[in-house]
Amino acid sequence: LSSTHVAWGTIRLEPTWMSLCESAGHAAAIVQARDMGMLVRHDHATLPYLVLEWLPGATLDSVLHDEARRKVAPRSLVKAIKFLDPIAEAVSVAHSQGVVHRDLKPDNIVIVADPDTAGGERVKILDFGIAKFNEGAEGRRQTTTGTAIGTPTYMSPEQCEGLPKISDRADTYSLGVMMFEMLTGNPPFQAEGTASLLRQHIVKPPPSLPPTVPAGLAALVS
Repeated sequence: LSSTHVAWGTIRLEPTWMSLCESAGHAAAIVQARDMGMLVRHDHATLPYLVLEWLPGATLDSVLHDEARRKVAPRSLVKAIKFLDPIAEAVSVAHSQGVVHRDLKPDNIVIVADPDTAGGERVKILDFGIAKFNEGAEGRRQTTTGTAIGTPTYMSPEQCEGLPKISDRADTYSLGVMMFEMLTGNPPFQAEGTASLLRQHIVKPPPSLPPTVPAGLAALVS
């Protein structure tokens, strides 16, 4: 028997998971699938399962909240890019497989200690639980329509409106929101009520980044 730690659970049998397993092999920042298959229950019914690598670390969300509590200055440009560059690369790989995450946020990013990497830590994307195939990817279509899906602080305008067609640009928008938060210490839009927050994403232009952020990067984030 192996002493290797893993995380496992039962899942809905969707082709998304197979595509994600293929994607993970080409992107180190996507949580790696160790095994997947079918369990046979006592009544002979089958139950799909997925075994993922074990990630002992802290979420980016908890790190940002801890820094805010301790009133630590927002992350430097270099450190913010160091975290988000592998995330963007991993999301690009998932998009190449026709998969849109739809819930990118700091709480779905884990920072893991890794002495073999520069800076001693790496990031991993978790929770593709509401991921769907992008329309047009090998003829496949997402199935959930007319419902706002995601986390309001990081949702794209089309997600906030509950539009039926959510493309990979929704993930790009969420990455921009996270980048803004890492560079300033706060997300671009904040509100006490969810409805007000969703409306801001839809109709309000994002606030400007500090002048210390290079113009090219500021334009990319906005």
